[in-house]
Amino acid sequence: MADCSKENEEYTLLRAASHGDQAIVKQLLARDDVEVNLADNQKYTPLGLAALNDHQAVVKQLLMRDDVDVNASNIAGYTPLCIAADAGHQAVVKLLLERDDVDVSLVERNWGKTPLGCAAYRGYHAVVKLLLERSDVDVNIMDNGGNSPLGMAAGCGHLPVVKLLLKRGDIDVNLADNGGYTPLGLAARKNHPAVVRLLLARDDIDVNVEDNWGNTPLDLAATNKYEAIVKLILKRTQR
Repeated sequence: MADCSKENEEYTLLRAASHGDQAIVKQLLARDDVEVNLADNQKYTPLGLAALNDHQAVVKQLLMRDDVDVNASNIAGYTPLCIAADAGHQAVVKLLLERDDVDVSLVERNWGKTPLGCAAYRGYHAVVKLLLERSDVDVNIMDNGGNSPLGMAAGCGHLPVVKLLLKRGDIDVNLADNGGYTPLGLAARKNHPAVVRLLLARDDIDVNVEDNWGNTPLDLAATNKYEAIVKLILKRTQR
């Protein structure tokens, strides 16, 4: 039988949440004196650990507590939402987004990514879709490298994610990263013709933005002999 005495309850709650042990979590949460937000040495709370390990039922149990801190960050600055988004845990993301007090745009400290940025970079289409349903999500927040969610998705060739992001009326398609690469420049440089085609369909796309070395997206494609992309960009410039 688990030791649920006062001196061990916080550790036990962390362990039970991490392992997805619903029975022990339920038993501990019934106590008035349980510290539901007590963190381990990596600053993971029970909610953070449950989110990390995709224990949906435990996440739901913890979110029923009004005193649970849904925005508590671990030592790297990842909130439970950012943890779940970065891991592609769609069901956990959905549960967390049901809380009105969840901050959808908090950035983690390592790279400065938001939950949307994490999901866009990984190519988690379903998670990105959930996050974009929130009116308070900022689609243009850049990480420490100047990468926007659109730039990350475009550079990685995540076409379904790019499509979703482009549906947002507040998306800035020409944001450049610290190297001066726009989403179009990144897609051209990484040889993602389907993404290039999609971006070029936008009237507000700027095909002539130069990176920090003076290269346009066309220059990048031509230098790397990406003929399909060269043709696409030339066709756009001749309109």
